[in-house]
Formats: sequence, C-alpha cells, structure tokens
Amino acid sequence: MSYPGNLTAELEFEKLRSLTEAIEAVTGQRPVTYLAGRYGIGPNTASILKRLGYKVDLSISAFSDFTHQEGPDFSRYNNKIFTEGAITYLPHTCCRLSAFAPLTKVLNDNPTWLSHQGWQAVW
Repeated sequence: MSYPGNLTAELEFEKLRSLTEAIEAVTGQRPVTYLAGRYGIGPNTASILKRLGYKVDLSISAFSDFTHQEGPDFSRYNNKIFTEGAITYLPHTCCRLSAFAPLTKVLNDNPTWLSHQGWQAVW
C-alpha cells in the first residue's frame, strides 16, 4: 500500500504543491487544511505543510497503527487537538475497541477475523 508520507521529501512536496495550486486555481482560495490519503503523513509532512502555508492537519487517526501496511503509527495519539510547530492537528475521533492491547492489535491487524469466528459486524 502506498502512503504519501513514504515518498521522498521532494516528491511529497511536489505532489502537495501541485494539488495546492490546483485547488487554489479552481476555488480562488489557497487551502490551509490538509487530510493525507489513507492518513499517510510521514516524517517530512509537517515541514512541507508549513512551507506551503497550511495551518491544520486532519490526518492523525488516534490510537491506530498502520505499520503492518507500511503506514504511520498513531497509537501514541489520543483524540485531543494539539499544535506542534505551526500546524494544529485535529485527530480523527477514535476509540479503542478493547482495553486489552493484544486483542485490539489482533482485531485491528485482521479486521475480518471476527467474521471467520462466526461474528458479524453491524454498522
């Protein structure tokens, strides 16, 4: 799976710069809020956002770990809004499925596991 934050800093910057300019060309407004595809922020994203004039990032998925898909690990984050550097982060509202970390990890890493056990998710 591909995450924007796994790109080289140069490529991530160029893609976001191009997207930013396209949005501005269509709307007449420069965007200041960012949501990475698949929550995929990486080690260079904050500095890129700052450089392009973004103020808010919505990419953090609190309590979630996507490292099994080569994605980011947000397990240390909760739902609280915080500012770091020039960027304010508004994590997605999430909760833990279980207070038992091992079970939570199994279920998050294997979302179809319950159906194989005869359970059915109801949303």
